[in-house]
Amino acid sequence: VEKMKPSAVIVSQFVYADSSQSDLRNALLTLQSISPNILLIENKPIFPDEKDFMVGRPLVMLPYQPPKSFSLSEMQIKDQNASNQLADWARENTISTMNFDSLFCTKENCARYGGSNWLYWDDDHFSVAGAALTIPQLVSFLQRF
Repeated sequence: VEKMKPSAVIVSQFVYADSSQSDLRNALLTLQSISPNILLIENKPIFPDEKDFMVGRPLVMLPYQPPKSFSLSEMQIKDQNASNQLADWARENTISTMNFDSLFCTKENCARYGGSNWLYWDDDHFSVAGAALTIPQLVSFLQRF
């Protein structure tokens, strides 16, 4: 980043509730001193069955049939709260943030299947279809520079 001097830097990460945020915060401040246009992407919606979703099973076990959505009350929020804390800190330090929850969640539930596609590749990553949903927001950020 220091060598290339990009007009913007996009930082995507996953914040765990039981991890210290000090190193990440220091890294963001360092990046900001080099390139003032930093975008921090917040945690994506975290589904409660992450240990089973898109994880291979031994042949002797029945395949897992993942739900295409979960009610909002079932979603895992412990790590989401940590992400929210980091995002609040970032905004206080004039670092832009982006949250994709509204692309996947309503007031009632969160979907990881849309149209005819899974929106997640595994428990931690969007599929191509899920990532495509984020493009308008990312383009909007990048067009400012």
